Order: sequence, then C-alpha cells, then structure tokens
Amino acid sequence: MSDSNSPDRPPRPVSVVDKRARFDADEAPAEEAGETASPFPSVVAELEIKLKQAQANFEAFKAQQHKEFDAFRERQQRDTARLAEARTGDLLKPFLDALDNLERAAQHAEPATAEGLRHILSQLYAALEKAGCVKVAAAPGESFDPASMEAVAVQPAPAPELAGRVAAEFSLGFRLGERVLRTARVAVYR
Repeated sequence: MSDSNSPDRPPRPVSVVDKRARFDADEAPAEEAGETASPFPSVVAELEIKLKQAQANFEAFKAQQHKEFDAFRERQQRDTARLAEARTGDLLKPFLDALDNLERAAQHAEPATAEGLRHILSQLYAALEKAGCVKVAAAPGESFDPASMEAVAVQPAPAPELAGRVAAEFSLGFRLGERVLRTARVAVYR
C-alpha cells in the first residue's frame, strides 16, 4: 500500500496555475512564445491592489474618526464650560438682591456706618468680578435695551427725543460671561 504522506517520500511541490487566462486561437500561450509575463494580472497582484485600497480606506476612516472625536471633545468642553457658568450663575443670583439691600442701607445710614457698608460692598463687588460676574449699569439717557434692562416704571418724556430712553436706574444688572444673571431695573421715558 502506498501512502502519499509516508516518511520515505519527499512531499510533492505545489504549483499554482492561473486558469483565468484565455487566448485567442491565433495567439500562443506566453510560455510557448518565450514571454514570462501574463497579459492578465496574477492573483497576488490583484490581492496587493486590494490590500492597498483597503489600507487607503482604513487611513481615510481613521482620519475621519480622529476629526469626529476632536469635534466631540471640543463640544464636550464647551458644554462643560457652559454648565459650570450656569451653576455659578445660579449660585450668585440670590446674593444680588442682598447687595441691593446693602446699597440702600448705605444710602440711609449714618456716615460712619455708611462708610463701613460701602467698604463691604466694594469687597463683595470685587469678589463677584473675580468670579466673572460684571455689573451692567444703565445710565440715564441711554437707549432702553430689553435684553439687559427691565422697565419697572414709565415716566412721561420731557422732550420727544427722549422717548424710549432710560430715565433712572433703580438697581444694577449683572452678567456672567454672555449670560445675563439679572437685568438692570430702570424707569423709561415714554
């Protein structure tokens, strides 16, 4: 009994034949004509082309994923900063009315007490500015801006050109970054 895998026999060499090649009746096969190159790409050449295309596709996909991840990271950073600003604003908002009350107390207090209250107010305003909260004042004669001002009173205009302008400011407005924490409370000429 002869076994093809017996240890006495050497293994047979394996050969790959490209049977895809078709020749016209007039043409001789490339081997017979003495040429070694086939007019058709070999399987290995095709696989190399496909590999290069797959690598190019992978690199393009990887670049797109990096770009999308960078955009995601930037969006997350903006959202985190916006959320932190909103939380800071929510924390500071209740103190703004207390500052108004301190201002009123300083206006009606004895001179020595008023001096101490103004000093405390200046420290509080400095702390607000350090936190990024800035005052938004509305000067008399300035145009009324509904985005940063609240009309709490209306007065008749002494002249027609003053209509729609600020007559007096009752309390300061405050802004934290781009967010208005509290609008300035004003009287407006009608």
